[in-house]
Amino acid sequence: MLRPPASQTGGKVYREAVTKPSAYMNLIREAVLLFSLNFLDALLTIIWVRNGEAEEANALMAVMLELGDLPFLLTKLAVGMFAAIVFICGSRTSFARYGISFAIAIYMSLIGIHVITGLAAFGFFSNIF
Repeated sequence: MLRPPASQTGGKVYREAVTKPSAYMNLIREAVLLFSLNFLDALLTIIWVRNGEAEEANALMAVMLELGDLPFLLTKLAVGMFAAIVFICGSRTSFARYGISFAIAIYMSLIGIHVITGLAAFGFFSNIF
């Protein structure tokens, strides 16, 4: 990275550019990951519930699932899209950066639960538990 001459900036501009996060920092990549995990969670939930391997824990989403797969999927994706847009619009705040990191961690743990459910569905845990 090229530094401007010290006589022009006094070193101040260069230090700020290095130490402060960009004012235009956005969370698009993280929001896409969050939305993708949300979509995968929705698909796996439909598969496990329809095969009798699990029940939907969220009462609102359970009602949507009773109405059918499409209403459930559309509602789940709408909520995920809303969350992604809120995080992107607030990407300049540390609250949004920490919030999206927390949401991604929660969804990754949910995908882990789906993996365990899948292993149980295929009989990998039948002799253990």
